[in-house]
Amino acid sequence: MKPLTKRTLALPAVAAVVASTLSIGAPAAATEQTFTPTCVEDPTALGVEEALVYEPAPRELLSASGLDRVATDFAAELCSLTGTDGLSALVEERARGLWQKGILAARAMGADGELDADDRPLYWARLAMTGALRQWSAANDVPQKTLEAELAKLDALSRGQDTLDPDASERDVVVLTGFDPFFLNRDARISNPSGAIVLALDGEIVQGPNGPVEIQAALFPVRWRDFGDGMVEKALTPAFSAKNRPQLFFTISQGSPKSFDLEAFNGAWRGGTVDNEQVCSQGTTPIPAGVATVSPQPQWTESTLPRQAMVDDVDGQPFAVNDRRSVVELPAGTPSIAARQGCPADRSLNEGTKREDGPSEGSVARAGGGGTYLSNEIAYRATLLRDALGEKDLPGGHVHTPVLEGVQNTASEVSNPEFERNRQQIIAQTKSLLESALAHGTVGSDEPTETPTDTPTDEPTESPTDAPTEEPTTGADTSASANGSDDGADSGNDATAAGNSDSAEAGADGTAKNSASDSTASDGANSSDAADEAGRLPRTGGLPLSTAGIGALLIAAGAALVIGVRRRRSR
Repeated sequence: MKPLTKRTLALPAVAAVVASTLSIGAPAAATEQTFTPTCVEDPTALGVEEALVYEPAPRELLSASGLDRVATDFAAELCSLTGTDGLSALVEERARGLWQKGILAARAMGADGELDADDRPLYWARLAMTGALRQWSAANDVPQKTLEAELAKLDALSRGQDTLDPDASERDVVVLTGFDPFFLNRDARISNPSGAIVLALDGEIVQGPNGPVEIQAALFPVRWRDFGDGMVEKALTPAFSAKNRPQLFFTISQGSPKSFDLEAFNGAWRGGTVDNEQVCSQGTTPIPAGVATVSPQPQWTESTLPRQAMVDDVDGQPFAVNDRRSVVELPAGTPSIAARQGCPADRSLNEGTKREDGPSEGSVARAGGGGTYLSNEIAYRATLLRDALGEKDLPGGHVHTPVLEGVQNTASEVSNPEFERNRQQIIAQTKSLLESALAHGTVGSDEPTETPTDTPTDEPTESPTDAPTEEPTTGADTSASANGSDDGADSGNDATAAGNSDSAEAGADGTAKNSASDSTASDGANSSDAADEAGRLPRTGGLPLSTAGIGALLIAAGAALVIGVRRRRSR
């Protein structure tokens, strides 16, 4: 057995964060708090996603978790800078610290003694910090290119994307990805179970056929532009090409009520659903220059997870588990449409023929099994990258979780026992699916007709065009052929609400009836000046720590010391 890896955790600020997370109240002071740096007299407007941090629910979650102080401390530190001297180092340090503290806060907000985590405080703290950085930069005439690079760094490092590094572990590794909450303009209480899974399981040890396996996990935003800039490929390439190759990978997002769906096929098509920046993107999935890919770009990629075995092992524990092979396609020879931005999207472009057993030979994608939103896109990009790197036997694919229900029928509650119980069950069953996949290994598939290229492309395959020309509307796409699932549920993150609705559907014209879970990164996600020549982020370790271990931290709190923390639940 390989020895467990120890990672160090600076305790002083973390203890204060954890202390406040154990008392979940709604402090009156939260309504008065601002994250704008005090040295900024005339703050610039925040982005549409950042502005939501001042809604009552985000304030309550930030205050209850203690992460509000992380954001206000960062704003104060910005005011101590002279120009941009020290800015890059400050952003890098605080972004990594936010990922670590965010995991602690997420687990402390979860049920005591359970495998549980609340993904929302970290999400809102990140936005509070990006907003503060944006406002400070405007007041100090920071060049736009510098601002974009620092926003990108803050965003990626605070999501743990640089911790996907199997070679840094002395164990076998599996890789998981999850998403931010989304459709938050409808209800800012929304949670994304895939994000909760990431924060609960990162650093966890599960049993594989050859012994203990470490989980490495990271989050991705619900923004089209970051995916188009190659955020997924940049984060996953180091993991997929590591000497200590992962045992498998799951991309995870929220899907349909009451069931898990294991998506067999992913399509190269964006359906135009609005993202967290109120941007719609529709057309062929764009592959940016500088990433490994397959040429010519395939219309479809396929899961290599042992899906039927996973269904057999885990179905009904307590949620149903489905092996979903349906797609929506157009005939071979249908002209390609370059991805373009604009709300509302043209619903007619998403129409096609629904097939229940995968795509026909040479067909053109209009929806993968997981729909046409960012859940389908992260699955497409991850499996395409797998194939481009010559790792087609690497087991991997997309897992759609049930909708996280429990607060949607309340007026203002941010949590309640039903919500927490459902979240715990989703996390636990995802872990069981992971253990099942490890036990059964990969499922072979036919070799692609396209030619993998292990060198980066010189040019993007498609380029997004103009910015949105209209505001999103409130209509919903009623065409079953516009997604890979049944009528009334635009499967996956295209569709349902994270604690907001039983059957929310995201319209291809841009908005949703309620809420769900997909993403893409912060401003300038493709231009971090901290990246090396390969475009990879600087590395740091993830933070493994159990909820039970948080009590021990509180006992030790008050001393400015550094402790080694062993990984959670090693077996």
